[in-house]
Amino acid sequence: MLSFYKFLIIYTFFCLSCADIYAQHTHIVGDSVEFIVDRPGIADLPYTVKPHQYQLEVGFERIDRKDYFRWLAPTFLLRTGISDKAEIRFGTKYIVQDSLTDLSEPFNWDSGFAPLSIGFKTKMVSENGIIPEIALLTDILLPFTKSEYRAKYSGHDIFLLMNHTLNKKWNLNTNVGAIWENVSNEAIWMYAFCLDYQPTRRLGFFLEQYTYLPDESPTEIGFDVGITYLVAPKMQFDVSAGISKVNNNLMNFVGCGFTIRIDRKKNPNIRN
Repeated sequence: MLSFYKFLIIYTFFCLSCADIYAQHTHIVGDSVEFIVDRPGIADLPYTVKPHQYQLEVGFERIDRKDYFRWLAPTFLLRTGISDKAEIRFGTKYIVQDSLTDLSEPFNWDSGFAPLSIGFKTKMVSENGIIPEIALLTDILLPFTKSEYRAKYSGHDIFLLMNHTLNKKWNLNTNVGAIWENVSNEAIWMYAFCLDYQPTRRLGFFLEQYTYLPDESPTEIGFDVGITYLVAPKMQFDVSAGISKVNNNLMNFVGCGFTIRIDRKKNPNIRN
């Protein structure tokens, strides 16, 4: 069996070379490609950012658990296309956490940047009838931060992303995959189902159910909902909230964020 790192090298070369292998499938609004965003929520869409497009997705989130509360303030995801069918993405987040286990120190803060993630998303199959749009997403975490959240391992994940268009206003987005987390290197299997409803061109709603299934740790089952609003052709705001359960412990979270895309015009004098 190939190791993850051998797979990652092969997959990287595959991303760079497969631009014309699969059938073209784009979403058009006027004369521009539709604005596709991977936040908020757990599940990602199987659509990629195109070459000469630079999309920044920023979020702010508060997570409350029995033993701590945590701010993700902010999270960053930068996406850009490397071909018509593949994108490269860079992500990180700044974490501020207060432990609630030691009541003698009510402000026991820890803070710092999480490890940088580098990932690739590649379109595999175009939607056709009952066959969904399908893409492959893989990420690797680089343990090069100096903060409290420095990883012991270079965690990685791989996901199959699918989207079914139910009608002009409803979509079902499904993710299935595995995460090898960067603290104990434990494998965590995961799936998510996200039902999207877009009553107007600008306004969208979603309802999502997700489950994490670690090899050794307890299972986490969660739900979240959210609203998105397109304030400009290439700018979107969002709000979301959710709840999850591990054993008998509940965790709730609320968040908001925005996404902006910059399209850089291609120089006509430069040949591919």
